[in-house]
Amino acid sequence: MAHYAIRRDLYEAKGSDVTSEVYWVGDARSISMWLDASVITVQGTNQEGRDSAIDEDNWSLLTTLTDPDKEMLDIEPGFRWLRTLRSGSTGTAVLSLQQIP
Repeated sequence: MAHYAIRRDLYEAKGSDVTSEVYWVGDARSISMWLDASVITVQGTNQEGRDSAIDEDNWSLLTTLTDPDKEMLDIEPGFRWLRTLRSGSTGTAVLSLQQIP
């Protein structure tokens, strides 16, 4: 039986430029995001990070979407950590993971 984890809103604030929290996705079989914001950048990394901060230079760009207008995005799994960056006006990103049982 598949297990699903859903994060309702990846952003802590509704300011103009916001970086989400960092989320563990290393055990995900599939990753989907629902996006409603002006500009969303999705980044991933394989660095250690549970006990220490991940250096900015260790993040890789997965995709940048401009004006997605409530778009669903499927992301290929294969990395440990995921975060999103929002630029411009307020918006929402919802993360859905299907975890490996």
